[in-house]
Amino acid sequence: MLSQAIKQEISNYFKKQNYQVLDLFYKMPCNFCITVENWDKFDFFPDILLKKDSTFNFCFIILSEKEIFKCNEFIKEHSFIQNYKIYFYKDNAFYEYYNEKYILISKDINPLIEKFNSVAKTYKSKNDKFAEVRQMGKLGEDKLINYFKQTNKKHFNLNFNAPCDTCSEPENWKKFNKLPDGILLETGKIFFFEAKSKKNRLFIINERDYKEYLDKNIFFPVRVFFLIFDYNLSKCKEIFYHDVIKKDYPTSKQKDGNITLDVSSNIIQIQ
Repeated sequence: MLSQAIKQEISNYFKKQNYQVLDLFYKMPCNFCITVENWDKFDFFPDILLKKDSTFNFCFIILSEKEIFKCNEFIKEHSFIQNYKIYFYKDNAFYEYYNEKYILISKDINPLIEKFNSVAKTYKSKNDKFAEVRQMGKLGEDKLINYFKQTNKKHFNLNFNAPCDTCSEPENWKKFNKLPDGILLETGKIFFFEAKSKKNRLFIINERDYKEYLDKNIFFPVRVFFLIFDYNLSKCKEIFYHDVIKKDYPTSKQKDGNITLDVSSNIIQIQ
């Protein structure tokens, strides 16, 4: 996708300027997908998160001036965060849009569409478990968002709403941009949040995921919510959370080969 290549090149530009950069934009896990090319349901949120020293900004990278309105609507709706920027790309140059003016940042942006090789399927894809796991995960995400709304917690989601969400045939699943489920403001502090659905009080997290959460802690702390459902997944009985920190937790190997961390020593119940 050309838009992905443009956003990646702008992300790379900021990295060269010694910013810490977290890509928030969608990254296609296949070299080509007719469904993605025609998909019009993507959720709209900032494309990159920039941090330099103690200052951060959520940044939109737009390719059409028509998107300025969408950016401003998002900023207005999620004004609990004050730090936003809008960047506009056109003809190998990109600009900051500020006070209805375009300020040139660079005229040397040359996007390249990356081609990559396929990788082996995961255990869950091979054994037709992907759809089941994704359905359960989506249930937890929806319940958590509903809890945030009921308790008036300010937040926004970072879910792409992409066709990849229900696809078990990606060419290279490692290329998909896996993000926390969203951004949460709690007691004046910004967190990434992640929802985990469980049928019992099993407070384990994939070790690979935990390492990714720790990497994101340089931007904001990560809070993982465990939503405990009844056996039929018809009711959420309890909600706990775990704040991600660098610590040695007990490990175990699951039947799918993944190593998991038991974080039950560091959880708080909120419902």
